[in-house]
Formats: sequence, C-alpha cells, structure tokens
Amino acid sequence: MARRLALLLVLSLLAATAAAAQASQVVVEQWPAADLTAVSLALGLDPWQAPRGGESLAALYAEMLLLEMNAGLRQREGPAATLVTRLPAHRGVDLDRRRDYIAITVNTTRDGALAAVQFLRRFVFEAKFTPEDLETARKVALQRRDAWLGSVLEPTEQLLVRALWDGCAGLSAYGTEESLQSLSLADLEAFRAAVATGKNAWFAIVGAGDAAGECRRAAEEAVAALPPTTQPLRAPRVALGGRVVVEDNPALDRAFVALGAPLPPFGTREYWAGWVVREMLAGPEGRLQSDRMLMVRLGLILPQSLTWQQWPVTVLPIEFGRCPYLGIYAMCYPPRLELTREGILRHLALIASGDFSDDELTRAHARAANLWAREIAAPRDRARLLAVAAMLGTDLPGPQDVATAVAGVTREEVREMAYSVLGHLSVGIQLPRS
Repeated sequence: MARRLALLLVLSLLAATAAAAQASQVVVEQWPAADLTAVSLALGLDPWQAPRGGESLAALYAEMLLLEMNAGLRQREGPAATLVTRLPAHRGVDLDRRRDYIAITVNTTRDGALAAVQFLRRFVFEAKFTPEDLETARKVALQRRDAWLGSVLEPTEQLLVRALWDGCAGLSAYGTEESLQSLSLADLEAFRAAVATGKNAWFAIVGAGDAAGECRRAAEEAVAALPPTTQPLRAPRVALGGRVVVEDNPALDRAFVALGAPLPPFGTREYWAGWVVREMLAGPEGRLQSDRMLMVRLGLILPQSLTWQQWPVTVLPIEFGRCPYLGIYAMCYPPRLELTREGILRHLALIASGDFSDDELTRAHARAANLWAREIAAPRDRARLLAVAAMLGTDLPGPQDVATAVAGVTREEVREMAYSVLGHLSVGIQLPRS
C-alpha cells in the first residue's frame, strides 16, 4: 500500500507540473462584495534549487519587497498615489512567504484594482534596491529570525520538513545568522532575477467588478514584460518516510517533537482524506485533546489555565502548496519522548484499523468543509490562494465543491490514508542540551 501511494504521488506531481506549465498566469474572479478588491501576485520558490544562502535570500528578499512597497506608499508617487487613498485602515498590503512561494496581496476598493496591479509591477518587478535598503531589511530579517526561533513550534516543524524531504535546500525559514549577515546587494539582485521571470509569476484579482478586463490586461502586460524563465519549478521528491532529525537547543527545558508524513497533491481524493484524518485528531473534540492519558504520557506539570490557552499537542494546519503534509506537534518531559510518540501514533493506528464511529467521520467531514470555507472567506485570502492554485496548475474549488469532495471520502479511504501516514512517518525533535 505504501508503494502504491508513492507511485500515486509521483504521477500526481508530474501531472501537476505539466499542468502548471499550461495554466493561465492571470486569474480574475468576481466577488459579491462590490466595494472590496484584492490583487495578489505569487512568485514561485524552488527549495530544490537554492543558490548560496538560498534560505536567507528568500527571507531577505521578502523584507526588501515590504520595505520598497511601504516606502512607495509613503512617497505617494505613480500608482501608489492612487492606491494609498483606497487602502483599508489596516492590512493594506500583505506578504506571505512559504516554502515554495512568496505572495504579495494588495487589499483595496473596486476603483483601486488597476492601481494595485500597477503598484505590484512597479515595486516588485522594477524597484531599485539600494545599500541602505539592504541594511534595513537585513536588520528586520534578523529580528524576525530571533522571534521565529523563540516560538519553538516553528523551528521544530522545520526539522520535520527537513526529515520529510531529505537533501532539499531552501526549506529553512531564515537560514543562519551568518548567511543573513553575509549576503550582498548583488546576491539579492541575482535572486530577484531568478524569481521574477515570465513563467514564475501568477496574478489573481478578486472583486475587480467592471474593471476586471482592464486589470487583466495590465497584469498580462506585467507578466509579458518579465525576462524568460530559464529554470522552471520542479516537482518535489517523494519522501519514503522513516527519517529523524534531532537538534539540541540550550534555551529549552522541555523536549519538542513534530511527527508527520507527506500528503498527495492538492485536489485529489487522497488529499481530502488527509484533511479528514487531521480533523479526527485536531481541536477540542479531536482524539488527541480528548485523550487524558496522553497528557499523563507527556509528563508535564502545567497549570490548567495554561492548557486551556494552548494544549501541549497540536495538529498543524495543512499548508496549501506543492508540498502538503500532515504534521502533529507536541512538547513533553524529555525522558517521556518515546511514550509521547507512541501515544500520538496510537490514534493514527486506531484510525487505520477502522476504530472510529460513523458520527466521528461525519463530524470530521463537516469540520474539514467548514475549515476550507473559512480559508477562502475573505477576498485577500481567496486572491492569494487563487494565485497559488494557478502556480500549481489547478483551479481553486469553492466551499460547496470541497464540502462535496470531503463528504465523499469513505471509511476505507480514511483508513488507507492513516495507514499511509504511519508508513511514511518522519520526525523532527528539539531537545534540551544536557
């Protein structure tokens, strides 16, 4: 069964890669809230093709983009002069940096849509970086890296990702402090030249109303003006599971572990079966929080008020991108690490054996459908996901489409997915330094 899933992953990834080469790079969608518009630009990142300091380059490039865009809004020149009066009071410009893409979204009103496209073209594709901007961006990136390390959860999840996709560079969120400090303006310009290319940029416009045609033409012109792509995005290598990545952290007094396995590509029945398995495990009504013996296995002495705020075991969100995976995160007393792992895997094994009720399956169906509906409820979120879906070479399903797809996931498909997760399992661990 594990071999069959591996074959499915390979075939699906190849199909998705071929589809991506043919997908439209500009997607326009009407939105019923006529006064709201979001314009998103996604730039693909290839974790399997990282130049020197690739991890830090993506982080530094994202900070430079934010710096340039915010400076442009303050100066109020060109499209920014039009746009600045049409941005909402908060979250005017969003930047999401994930492992395989950077998405910049401008939130505006109907009459600001064209200016938003022009703004993105000006400040993402054509901005001139200066040494002063580089030092400012470097300082911010270092501060964000410190905050990221202090979160503990995200660095532990990063170890899981490294375990899942062995040998893939560029999967770290920030890289090392030394690499961030050593990167030059020439390095950053070379990175932009590799990323901002004709086949590696996707626009999505949501809620543009009557200006949709004009916005589409402006976005298509912006993409057409980019230099040709020399190195297209590649499909990720299939992970066979079983790897463990461990790091010592002298700042910790507990052990932190993330367990997980890759999922089939977005949109397949097996992918939605992964969502159903996640919803069986996650949340206050999920199996992990309902298992009080698992709390005993963790060996933690925590006040009840703290456990109400954040349960020590968390089922991670399934990321929308080219490398989806199911991940579970836990903190525990270091000597209880193996007991914790066994306690979590016990629930996956029970699901794989079919030990769940029809009511539990129905609740998981509903929770998965509701979660997707919330993911795409706001124009800014839908625009970003539409742009990323175009990068993946697929359409973005609506709430009813996903509700139907999830409701069609059978008991046997859920069992098979849980069994596959167990068979492809990898682990990332952070331990206190003894």
